[in-house]
Amino acid sequence: MPKRAELIREGDLGVLRIDNPPVNALSPETVVDIAAAFEAFEADQSLVGLVIECAGRTFVAGGDIASFDQPSFSTAPFNTLLARIEAAGRPVAAALFGTVLGGGVELALACHIRIALPGARFGMPEITLGLLPGSLGTQRLPRLIGVEAAAVMISGGKSIASDEAHALGLVDALADNPGAAAREAVRHAAESGAPLRRLSALSPPDAAAAEARLAQMKADAARRPHLPALAAIAASLDAAVHRPFAEGEAVEASAFRALLASPASRALRHVFFAERAARRIPGLPEGARPRGVLQVGVLGAGEMGTEMSIAFANANISVTMVDAADAALARARAAIDETLATEVSRGRLSEAEAALRSGLVRGTKHVSELADADIVFEAVSEDMPLKLDVACKLGVVCKAGAIIATSASTLDVNRIAAATGRPRDCLGVNASSPTHGLLEVVRGAETAADALQTVVHLASRIGKTAVVSGVCHGFIGARMAEVYARENDALQLDGATPEQIDGVAENPQWIGMKMGPSGMLTAARTALAIELAGRHGVARRASIPDREIFERLLYPMINEAAEILAEGIAWRPGDIDVVWTAGYGFPAWRGGPVFMADEIGLREVVARLDHYARLRNDWRVSPLMRRLAERGERLSDWRRDKI
Repeated sequence: MPKRAELIREGDLGVLRIDNPPVNALSPETVVDIAAAFEAFEADQSLVGLVIECAGRTFVAGGDIASFDQPSFSTAPFNTLLARIEAAGRPVAAALFGTVLGGGVELALACHIRIALPGARFGMPEITLGLLPGSLGTQRLPRLIGVEAAAVMISGGKSIASDEAHALGLVDALADNPGAAAREAVRHAAESGAPLRRLSALSPPDAAAAEARLAQMKADAARRPHLPALAAIAASLDAAVHRPFAEGEAVEASAFRALLASPASRALRHVFFAERAARRIPGLPEGARPRGVLQVGVLGAGEMGTEMSIAFANANISVTMVDAADAALARARAAIDETLATEVSRGRLSEAEAALRSGLVRGTKHVSELADADIVFEAVSEDMPLKLDVACKLGVVCKAGAIIATSASTLDVNRIAAATGRPRDCLGVNASSPTHGLLEVVRGAETAADALQTVVHLASRIGKTAVVSGVCHGFIGARMAEVYARENDALQLDGATPEQIDGVAENPQWIGMKMGPSGMLTAARTALAIELAGRHGVARRASIPDREIFERLLYPMINEAAEILAEGIAWRPGDIDVVWTAGYGFPAWRGGPVFMADEIGLREVVARLDHYARLRNDWRVSPLMRRLAERGERLSDWRRDKI
């Protein structure tokens, strides 16, 4: 296998080039190769300095997350290498471009000079995986840019642009050719003989003013103990301010090891990989490619149609929105312009950019004007006769090869597809909420592979997470949500209050949902439950334990997830978790309903479901889940090819 890094000699200058496609991730094997290349530089005293650069489309974009679960994984080899780079007696510069993330930033921080391409982005996203930077990012970064700026990058996890990185001092200069500029900087440093800047020897420039920020971080972490990375980051930054570098290194290393094994990090890493797996569509013929999409049609100017139109305009795609009602079109136009104006007020868009995006959306009352659209999203009311009528019209109006996507959330997509007269071009789409990032893509019995691939690809372009579902009532998300809502109603009949139910659902001690099942209901719901209980002879209990509420809300959902898998509606267990974390407010740090079931233990879940089944006659344990529980297996690990 070719080496992932090598030393190239350019006269009296060394160039360490990393080449580990596609994003030059720091796998353990890559670290070994980088270390060997650096050893070759150390051994060749004829070289005046070193430039570290990357082949491909980006500088190092982080660590190899898949290696984190390996028993032998350790940050020590990479951290030792960084110490050697920083301690080098000859200048070392990093030529930065693309997305410089996590370990890529930490590698650059160990260098004496950092030159970046305008447009490069820098970030420390470890917090999104329930971790903190594990290769001295919490120690070198605050010593370079200050505790405040480092806290924002590390605790927030968001990337920053090259101009901000330059202003903060994270990079020393911007250059259209960072490789050439880095070579020049190394030669200049070597000739000048000036002392090399080693960040481990510095103190944070804002150390005196950092106490308030550190106190705030510690208080925030105390309020959210279910996210242990927050406390670890606060402690590590505190060490960067108050302790020598070596002691801070030990604090960070200990915290990283503990976080790596934490339930929150394991759950977040599960979601990370599940989201990427969801992009891989099973059963596609080799060589299948998405169809081109330049013009989108949206039929229906309600909330969903408006939200989709905004998403397409933000992706620089022209939209024709159709609705028979002038008032609906006017409301949609007002909502679009208001949304764009808000983005301008927040500094995310310029006035000119907002005007351009607004101009991409055109409203009309005439369905015939969808004739040129490459894809039409039908977003009319959830009524089968109306859906069938609209499908028939679109089948006639749309050009050959255009995709027809129906927004049915519970209706039979196959019936709607048949009504178009061109079922290969038809599929379903279901967005759980306009404010969420999920798009369920419903694969009909005759949906063409390239049509399905087109919509999944398009979802990514508009910032949505796509999950492919089969056809059934409610698909994945709504089908499980119906079980969740039904048990909420049953709990209220039994005597629980909406406030208690929501409190359990939203409490991180139990689940940590963004909103409980009763969140959108009025106080009259309790009175309605009392009246219904009396009518049907249900004896309401004086109190219901929180533990019971937790089990009755979550375990039937898990049971339904197992049924969805057994029926082939979802292809992978992780797809279900992505639906719920991306679209229904389930906390990603729990990993989703399926992952949470495995953390609890399937035997426990099945035992409690059996317990409740003895008390009522509408509970049935999924045969798949019972079988896995008996074998001591995990639902997250189940694969269709095991059937």
